[in-house]
Amino acid sequence: MKHQDLVVGVACGLVVGVVAGAVAALLLAPASGVETRRKLRYKRDHTVETARSKARRAMARLRRARPEEEEEEEEGAFSGA
Repeated sequence: MKHQDLVVGVACGLVVGVVAGAVAALLLAPASGVETRRKLRYKRDHTVETARSKARRAMARLRRARPEEEEEEEEGAFSGA
């Protein structure tokens, strides 16, 4: 009887493991190729736009800061420093 109980226990464990693996595979499987490409395009476009926006802001800050630096340099040149 003990041997039979062991076999039944192993068989049940195997079935539960297979079912759990199948459910996990269905839940965690990647999207279809079309869906994956769509997501990648969106992420690429979003990243590019974010980078462009940050670059524009940085350039604007540089443009605003540069005239002040040039004025300071000119004032120093005229003051004999």
